[in-house]
Amino acid sequence: MKLLPTAIRWRASREPLGRDGALRRPRPGRSSGPLFRSETSISPRASLQKAAPLARGRRGATALPSLCAAGFWSSFRAVLGLVAMFVASTLGAAGQTNTLEAQFQAANQLVAQGKFAEGAEAYAKLPVGNRTSMALEYNRGLAHARSGELGRAQAHLLRAERLAPRNAAVQAALSQVSAKLPAQANNTFSGPLEWTDRLTLNEWGGLALLGVWAWGVLLLLGRWRPALSAPLRGYTIGVGCLAVIITGLTIAAWVRRAHLPDALVLRPDTVVRVSPLEEARPAFSLAEGARVRSSEAPNGWLLVEEPSTRRFGWVKADAIARLPLL
Repeated sequence: MKLLPTAIRWRASREPLGRDGALRRPRPGRSSGPLFRSETSISPRASLQKAAPLARGRRGATALPSLCAAGFWSSFRAVLGLVAMFVASTLGAAGQTNTLEAQFQAANQLVAQGKFAEGAEAYAKLPVGNRTSMALEYNRGLAHARSGELGRAQAHLLRAERLAPRNAAVQAALSQVSAKLPAQANNTFSGPLEWTDRLTLNEWGGLALLGVWAWGVLLLLGRWRPALSAPLRGYTIGVGCLAVIITGLTIAAWVRRAHLPDALVLRPDTVVRVSPLEEARPAFSLAEGARVRSSEAPNGWLLVEEPSTRRFGWVKADAIARLPLL
């Protein structure tokens, strides 16, 4: 008897036996397993199910580049929008800067022509908002000083000094204005930390930040390369101590300025009243250019305190110029 191939024998062993005990041969068209399945025995539904994944795969293959292209163009449009907004804001800021510069130069021309009151008014009308600069405050101080308004001149020159404490022109103008003010207005506020006024608070903060960063870099180098830890130990300790000292001086400079009188009297013989009412009786008067401490009060009044005598009372807000901390 001739043996069947192995695969056929394995599949034929699972076929039922006939009446005579012989193996039953698979009939054409009938499926007796995967090895004997013919293409004609597959139903149309099975053919569709078999072809469906191929169709889905082809559609996915064609849809993927479309999705990538759509994502690229949406991202490109978003980037173009951001660039357009940046360019528009830059051009708008440049145009506003040019307009502000033209107005500033016009005010300078008024001062140069000897029209000091008109020049001071033109400086005040500049659309700077809460922003300022040393040049603007210095020019406003000179304009008010030459028009005879010494209190306002000193207020603007003090602001210029806060912004540029080492500027020689500002120091000279402030000395000249202070010499013309009444004696009771020339109250100085010296102390052991007066030398910290030679730097602005922003400069002190920058130095403290630089020291802390340098200290951190040395510490990270020692951690990253243990072989450098011993050679850098002295530098790390020194820079760390320096960073701590500068940070302490920054805090001390801020505390000193926070406790200085933060307002200045603009008018001669400014009346201080016992309550924030026009009908209230006068308590005392302040000289032009006097430095006082102030706090907000309702209805356009300020509560002020004279540092030397500790007397306090209420004055109209337009008679006082408040000095910024920075």
